[in-house]
Parts: sequence; C-alpha cells; structure tokens
Amino acid sequence: MQENNYPQYTNDLIKETSPYLLQHAHNPVNWKAWDKDVLKYAAQQNKLLLISIGYSACHWCHVMENESFTDKEVADLMNTHFVCIKVDREERPDVDQLYMEAVQIIKGQGGWPLNCFALSDGSAFWGGTYFTKENWLDILNQIIYINEKSPHKLIEQADMIKKGITGNNEFFKTNLSEIKDINFDAVYNTISYQLDNVFGGTLNAPKFPMPSLYQFLLYYYSKTKNKELENHLILTFKSMANGGIFDHLAGGFSRYATDNKWNIPHFEKMLYDNAQLISLYSKAYVIFKNPFYKEIAIRIYAFVFNELLAENALFYCALDADSEGEEGKFYIWEKAEIEKELKEDANLFCSYYNVTTNGNWENSKNILFLNANSNSVFNDKSITEESLKQKIEICRNKLLEIRNKRIRPQTDNKILLSWNALMIESLLDLYIAFNDEKYLNQAQSKIDFILKNYIVDNKLIRLKDKSGKKIFAMLDDYAFLTQNLISLYQFTANEQYLSKAKQFIDFCLKHFYDKQSGLFYYTSDFEDTLYLRSKEVYDNVIPSSNSVIFKSIYLVSIIFEDSFYRDVYNKALNSIKETAVKYPASFSNWLKLLLEIKSGITIVSITGSESKLYLKTIINQKTSAMLILVTEKESLLPYLKGKYVENKTMISVCSTDECYISTDNLEETYVYIKEKVSI
Repeated sequence: MQENNYPQYTNDLIKETSPYLLQHAHNPVNWKAWDKDVLKYAAQQNKLLLISIGYSACHWCHVMENESFTDKEVADLMNTHFVCIKVDREERPDVDQLYMEAVQIIKGQGGWPLNCFALSDGSAFWGGTYFTKENWLDILNQIIYINEKSPHKLIEQADMIKKGITGNNEFFKTNLSEIKDINFDAVYNTISYQLDNVFGGTLNAPKFPMPSLYQFLLYYYSKTKNKELENHLILTFKSMANGGIFDHLAGGFSRYATDNKWNIPHFEKMLYDNAQLISLYSKAYVIFKNPFYKEIAIRIYAFVFNELLAENALFYCALDADSEGEEGKFYIWEKAEIEKELKEDANLFCSYYNVTTNGNWENSKNILFLNANSNSVFNDKSITEESLKQKIEICRNKLLEIRNKRIRPQTDNKILLSWNALMIESLLDLYIAFNDEKYLNQAQSKIDFILKNYIVDNKLIRLKDKSGKKIFAMLDDYAFLTQNLISLYQFTANEQYLSKAKQFIDFCLKHFYDKQSGLFYYTSDFEDTLYLRSKEVYDNVIPSSNSVIFKSIYLVSIIFEDSFYRDVYNKALNSIKETAVKYPASFSNWLKLLLEIKSGITIVSITGSESKLYLKTIINQKTSAMLILVTEKESLLPYLKGKYVENKTMISVCSTDECYISTDNLEETYVYIKEKVSI
C-alpha cells in the first residue's frame, strides 16, 4: 500500500474494505464507491461521471494516484465538475469490463488504471489509461469546456460507443458447416505466426504467460505430436521458469515480463496467473514427463499456500508490485548483499543467476534469472550436477530468509470466488499429475467450504468481507465453480457435486442467458447498476466465462443424456466457431473445446464396490477430454443406468457414439486407455 501522506483528507472510500479503494481513502478527490446511490446522486447533481478503475497490485495505478489524485489542484477540478467514482476491478469486473470495452472502442486498446468519462446515466463517452498530471489536467479542462459549450457532442459520442459495445456482443455468426470440418492444422498455423521460437511465448514485449493459449497448444500437441510445436512448448516452459518472471526464491510467477526474454518482471503476483500455471505445468508433466515441470508446478503451489492462503482456508487475490513506494524493491538484490550473505558460495550463485556488480536491472540492482550461460556451470568438473542443485537450493533458502525480513509488498486480502475456483482446479490437476491424495483432499475441503458459506438465497456470492458487504456472483464465478464440481465428482463419486453443478447451470440459463445470441451475459438479470449488459466471450489471460461454462454444459448433456443442454451448447458453438477459427489466439479455450468434441470425448464409467480403487489406478491417464463416471452402487444418473452389475466392478470405455471395451479386468482397461486414448 502507498504511504498515506495526506491524513487531512478523508473521502467516502474510508467506509470500504477493498485494499485498492482504501489506498485512495485519503486522496483530496471526493471519491465514491460504485453503487446505485452514487448514480442517483450524479443524476440529481446533473454532473458527468469520472470513473477510475484499477486494482491494488497495479504499479501504474499507484503512479497516477501519486502524480494526480493526491494533488490539490487536480482534485479541486475533479470535485467541482465531476462525480468521481473509484472501482476495484477485481470486486466489480462487470463495471471494469463494460468501461474497458468503451475505452478499447475509443483508443483501440486498454489497460489499468482505466479512466473513463460518462454521462450521469453511466453512458461512456471518452476514456483512456494512465495519464501524466499535465495530460490529465488538459483532458479534464477539455471535457469541462465541451460539456459547457456543446453537451450534445458528448451525448452523440456516448450513443456511438453504446452502439459499438452492443455490436461487439452480437457479431458472432457462422456459415461453417460441422465441427468435424474445422481444420485445426490451419488454426495452429495461424497461431504459429504469433509465437516466439527464440525466447518462447508469443512475440514481442510485454510478455504474458497466456496459460489459456498454451493449454490449447498443449492439447493440440497431444493429438498431433507436431515436432515444431513440441520444440516451442519445451522452449516456452523452460524460458518462463528460468526467467525473472518466476520468483526463484519463493516460487510463483509475476504478472508479466516487460522484456521479450522473460527476465524483467512487472512484479505483481496474481492468484489467477499462478493457479493456471500450476495446471499448465502439471499437464506438461503428464505429457512430457519432465521432472523440471513437476518441480515448477509444486513450487508455484508452495508459493500460493505460503503467501496467499487466507484464515478461512481460501486464497487472497494478489501481492503488490511495489513496496516502500518502489516497484520490485522487495525482490531485487545488490551483488555485495549476496556476497555478504552467501560468502564462499556467492560466486557460484551469482554466476548461476546472472548477478553482476553493475546490476542486470536498474541502479546496480539485480533480478534473479538464469542467463544463457547458466548451464555452463554444469561443465565445471569440480562439482556434479546434483551437488550444484543442492548448493543452489541452500543458497536460495538463505536469501529467502533474509528477504523475508524486508518490508513486504501489500497483500490484496480480498477473497474472490472465481479466482479461488481456478486454484481449486489446479489442485485437481496436481492430483491427476502426481496421484497425491493431499491435493484432492484440499480441493474437496475448499469446495465444501464454498458451498456452505458462499450461497445466499440460492445465489452464489462473488465476494464477502468482514463488514458484511456482499457482491453477488457473476458468470465467471458460476462457470469456474461449476467446472470444479464436475471435476470433483469424477474423483469422489459424490453425485451431490454433480447435482449442484447442474443446478448452477440451470440458474445461469435462467438469469444470465441471452436466447437470441445463444451466449451468456456476464451479469445476471437482477444486476441493475449498469447501463448495458455485456458478454465475456474472448479468451484472454483467463479463459472467457462463456467458453468455460459451455464445456460444463457439454459434459452435463452427456451425463444426463439431455438433448436440451445439447441444443444449448450446439447453438453457442455454431455462433462462435467461424470467428474462433479466424482469430484463434483470442478464442483458445473455445478451440480446445471444439477440438475435444471433434476428436471425440472418452467416457470411462466405473461401477461396483471397488470402483474408487479402479479410479485411483487410472487417474494419471485422465485427460481434459475424458469424462469419468463412478458409482459404487446403482446410480440414478441417466448415463450409468443399467451399467451396475451385482458383485462385480465393471469398467467401460466409450465415446459419445459407441463403446470400445466393457470388462471387469482393470489391467486390460488400463492398457487400452494408455494405448488408445491420447493424452
């Protein structure tokens, strides 16, 4: 958190609990939080809205606050002419999404801090991201002048942007015939032009890990064994984990790298990035069996549990990029400091992690990352590879102990349902990859806690805090939790999880679904503070909530043998597939689902008293395109009806169209799955 140098000022944000909003509670700007009352107030005052959106770990949000929002001259201008609203984008992603779309229409790109100007009803007419104080004052004065002299121009601009947002939500159509006709080799070729085969990841900087894209590429590789892609995947997984974007002392990944070599991080650490990267490295291990991937997955897991675990056993949002008002100060080192602490091992460590006297970053400071020559240390015949690894680990632990005595970056202690669901899914991926019951038990306990504590009046809660504040769930909360429940059922045979998943899908179909487009709105029909309801369709750093929930609907249609759900997902996939094929990098999770359907999902059903034992034996063969249905007795699930045989444990392997094997011979089935079902 930034130092509070302005205690003489206090605004309405002092009543909030969001760390980001509290950071601005002592600005001279009369900030208000987003709610119905503030919109009514703006209408009564006949004032324009100034909506500023960010999050607590955002470095440039802090910069703009210090340059502009703590300045009395700027604040007076803002307070006189605007109703100023501060929004934590993680609390209110619906607000962020709507105004981000507006700014992207205006500017062609977006980011945070997001600053948007709107009419008193919330209709956006202009906006941008970070501005220097000088530019910000100029913009404020221009908008004030236009509003005084030609207010109709602002109304016309707002109408144009509103039409643009509506158009963005409605353009998905298709003339493509069947899913089976999609040429995924051509899809991969389109993506391949955007891949960096020198340093890994996508081309140019800044570089984001993009786990959703790499989940698709990993799955496509599992079906094709494309050698070019194999080389790229191996390069990317190694480069990311060796770069400065990975915290080599405590584990965990920063949000992104500012350079194209993954070495210079933007130091904020987000739960959603790290959860997805646990899943990615776990799945990479399943395919490539590289122990390095296992090490990285477990080190990310350790970071999340050590640094982000909340008192209630769920997980906090993030660690800030800044500490003591300086970006990355907590993480960086001077060589002399390392030499003092590591003594005779300092030269080895500094050589391994590219630490120099002049520094590899700013002001003679160093970020720890393996340089291109780090592996040359292995050529030193006086030390074995195993001995080197042990020495490096001892050194890391010593420096971590020293680092932990520094002033820490602030923890954003919000607990968001959707991000926790991503982490729960990563625990299940760890369980699949490493067959350790610990991960399954942790996932199950967290799901049970959510089902007990995050449902009010049959509605999911996205966020609740100690003050009693509640924000109802949005589509991503339902989508990711539903995914958890279907996954967890497959490992526990507890049909109550499946029943709850179906219940959430039905709730979304009632309150979020747009029958005309066949897609879901991001917000429910009982959310009434937004002037437009938008749809989250594009897969970005996080898969879109629509793509995730339609995977669950697809699976539910199979389990319950219900043509209604089949019609629902078919309509969505038909509306999206042509655009997805044309712009694959923005629809990676959709394409993964389409490829799974085209390749044919594998349905493994296990019935009988020893079904859980059979399940544990085949768990490491589980793929994202495999659905496992388990029961120890006669089940009411339509797909399992008639499959139970008294005094026998039966296991069958089928597609949606035919069955390939049905037997009580576990070994035979295991061999069949291993040989015939592609990971």
